[in-house]
Amino acid sequence: MDLWRIENGSKGSQQKTGRIAAALGFMRGQSRKPTVIIAIGYLTDFVLLRAAGFESWWRVDDYLTRKRELLADLADFKENERFIEETAKTIDELNREKEEHSEIIQQINQDKCDLEKQMDDARFEQRERETQLARKYETLLKLMESSNEKIRESGLGEEATIHPDDIPHARIPKLPTPPAPLPTPQWKGLTGLIPPMMSLDQMMMATQFRPPPAVPAHLKAADHQSPPMKTCQSCFQQIHRNAPICPMCKSKSRSKNPKKPKKKD
Repeated sequence: MDLWRIENGSKGSQQKTGRIAAALGFMRGQSRKPTVIIAIGYLTDFVLLRAAGFESWWRVDDYLTRKRELLADLADFKENERFIEETAKTIDELNREKEEHSEIIQQINQDKCDLEKQMDDARFEQRERETQLARKYETLLKLMESSNEKIRESGLGEEATIHPDDIPHARIPKLPTPPAPLPTPQWKGLTGLIPPMMSLDQMMMATQFRPPPAVPAHLKAADHQSPPMKTCQSCFQQIHRNAPICPMCKSKSRSKNPKKPKKKD
């Protein structure tokens, strides 16, 4: 449309130029002063029309350029806005999934702590039972030996003695023994009575005819002594004195008497 206007304006200017020339020719025989004034008027109109055409074309072109820039910026703005909305939605979904997993992990840790506590209690109870069973084995062996001695002294013969196979066998761990050396056994038939996990030297006191030597009281007390323990400040459970983390509640353990830092020379 603007180019059509410019072209029409150019044609109109040409027509006006022709009219100016005709007027000049028509008035050639008349005075020159009026002719010059009329010619100047027509030329002024021609220049103004040409200037108006170029200015309108420039303004339209500037409008179209700025409109294209605006549309491009608007498209970028909408694209960025859509990206922000989708990213925020994804972040919300990830946060919900994280919370669900956090609850599951907390439940797993709680179940693990409960099982570890039950296992520690069961191990402690198992050690106590092992100690009691080992002592009962020793007592039963001593009674069997003394009974067999009385049977032999009464002259009933070996057939009347109690056979070692009469005592039930069991897989019992070895008991801690005092460091004092033990004498050699006098009755080899008792080796088949010892449970598979108990060595002959550790059950020697129970397999002799003679009474075992007296063991000092301080050694007996140290046979099955528990490790040094301390109380956790968070769950108030008994834990090892040197444990850095409580196995029950997983909290950091603090010593009541921390080591003092060494002074640098």
